[in-house]
Amino acid sequence: MSERDDQPTPRSVDDLPLRVCMVDAIRLFAHGPDAVEGQPSSLQGIDRFWHYTDARGLLGIAESSELWASGINQMNDPEEIGYSHSLLSRVWREDFEPHQTTWVNAQISAVLSLQIRNALLDSLHVVSACRESDNLAMWHHYGSSDGFAIGMSHQHLSLKSRAGVVAEQRTFWERVIYERVEQRTLAVDLFKTLLQVLPTPEEVPSGMGPKQKLITLLLAIYIAAVKHPAYAHEQEVRGIVTGCTSADRRYRVSERGLTSFVRLVGHDSGSGIPAPNGLGIDEVMCGPTVTTDRARVVADLLQATGIGAQVLMSEVPFRG
Repeated sequence: MSERDDQPTPRSVDDLPLRVCMVDAIRLFAHGPDAVEGQPSSLQGIDRFWHYTDARGLLGIAESSELWASGINQMNDPEEIGYSHSLLSRVWREDFEPHQTTWVNAQISAVLSLQIRNALLDSLHVVSACRESDNLAMWHHYGSSDGFAIGMSHQHLSLKSRAGVVAEQRTFWERVIYERVEQRTLAVDLFKTLLQVLPTPEEVPSGMGPKQKLITLLLAIYIAAVKHPAYAHEQEVRGIVTGCTSADRRYRVSERGLTSFVRLVGHDSGSGIPAPNGLGIDEVMCGPTVTTDRARVVADLLQATGIGAQVLMSEVPFRG
């Protein structure tokens, strides 16, 4: 956060540095630069993410240099959205509502309403990754099929529209928060921020201005970054994409039925220009069921597609 120590507290989406971790940004908004100076980033010590997938997914990523972010309301953990939304509602009701004016309470109630939540979720897409390269819980998802963990460094990602045009779109990498005390503390910081940027009665009719966009973004980040403690073994890190429209979304058939997704490509230094191996893939971990012969085929694939990443073999004693 030191890069912002000499700047005023951000008040709009455009004030944020491209690679900011939004969980850190919420704390910055709530307490100001002085209060967070010297505090570790939520992503400190995480210099690589591991995206777990099967053989079909590995082939698609290697050949296209794309990641697919799925609609968050179609993820594998169906209760996670309700969990974070319920926690926000409870924290507001217990810690803030009795001390606010009728106007403020009405505005926050609108922000937390199911209608707005559902509209928000329609535009929110997520890429799931893990902090660990050889995680037994993750390999269990693949049973007897081949699984792979694709190791990639922090990268700028841009949205790729249905027309194939790379659009400037921020993808925020966030460490998923499982610990209840940290979840509640972050919710308190979120509401402190919302109270600072909540539009006045005069500003509300003016449409979706910078303040409304910031409120929507922070709410989306919280919902996407908080999960029930029961999932802590997954050690998840998420790439979160907000503001997706029908022009951005594509559709595929998954185990959960028809699923929306958006395409993400890597680029250099925020330029928006796709880069060779723009996803920053430097290692691929072969799961416990992958034989050495199939691992050699993986190495050939990575060489042929110009990725050239190192191929590793799992040491987890799991055989499906």
